[in-house]
Amino acid sequence: VAVGERRYVTSIDAASDTVVVGGRDDLLRAETGLRDLRFVGGRLHDGAAVLAQVRAHGRTVEAVLEGDALRYPAPEPMVAPGQVVALYDPDRPEVLLGGGIAV
Repeated sequence: VAVGERRYVTSIDAASDTVVVGGRDDLLRAETGLRDLRFVGGRLHDGAAVLAQVRAHGRTVEAVLEGDALRYPAPEPMVAPGQVVALYDPDRPEVLLGGGIAV
């Protein structure tokens, strides 16, 4: 789709063969849902502060774990479903707390 500026896939509905595209701001989300959460030293409590990292060499971002979702203090670019999300200790960023798969 040529519209004179970059467009990004913001959602895919396989059942209806629909791909939705939008601008960069349309990628921003306040939260990321997670499945298959695993923890190194036991499940974190709801409201636990974490640093979340999506890409192997990507930056970490502050987040709060609430149930099976990460909530961000400010909107972050959406995480594609199926990507691994690593969770780190915000006080000791070298310590892995666990992770899950984005939904």
